[in-house]
Amino acid sequence: MDFSHFHIVEWFERALDALIAQWKKVLLAAAVVAVVVAGYFGYQWYFARMQQKAHYDLMQVVKVFEGRISRKKSADDNSDIPVFASSDEKWQEVERVCDRAFEQNKGSGLAGIFLTYKADALQRLDKPEKAIEALSQAIELIKSQELKDFYSIKNALVKIDSGNERFKQEGVQTLVQAAQTPHHYAHEQALYHVGYYFWTEKDFAQAKNYWQELLVKYSGKDSPLQSGYADLVKPKLKLISADF
Repeated sequence: MDFSHFHIVEWFERALDALIAQWKKVLLAAAVVAVVVAGYFGYQWYFARMQQKAHYDLMQVVKVFEGRISRKKSADDNSDIPVFASSDEKWQEVERVCDRAFEQNKGSGLAGIFLTYKADALQRLDKPEKAIEALSQAIELIKSQELKDFYSIKNALVKIDSGNERFKQEGVQTLVQAAQTPHHYAHEQALYHVGYYFWTEKDFAQAKNYWQELLVKYSGKDSPLQSGYADLVKPKLKLISADF
């Protein structure tokens, strides 16, 4: 075997090239890992800051929402609590701060909650169609199925009270579907409200069916669930049923 100086140098150069190539791969892999790790922690930091800001903005919304209506501000008033000269002024301000908070926190988990407060303000301002629009958008954005269910009932009630016949029928349909879905998180609430709707329509047979189901399931002697609506239902059932 020829162990000339030329062959040794050539072998060494090939080995060095292979080593450099391997190190390039290692460095590239390390760089990729570093970028991924930095991106992950950067996103976590950004997400945490975004959520922190959203919670702060929500507190500002709640502060305005809980503001008082008074023509004069007394010396004893907490300066941190806003005071409004009229109901319209208050709810217009709630709508405004909700719009601003929503626009600035669209990517946060609280985006839908801002819209639910806005919907409340729009109801107080006698703008039911805009309230329905805000609640419908909120329900799409909210991740929690439990909250979705409860806000769907609220939206149904706004639709029924809107004065718009199409909305009214949509609202009734939502209540009926929820009342017929035992695993619906707002099942108890749906049973009460759909029964109340039929009560106001003087369809007492339907009202009785839904309210009796509510009492049996949520306030029976053997039921672990004691309905907060039972006391509201029983007096009305006495008027339409000899059994109560």
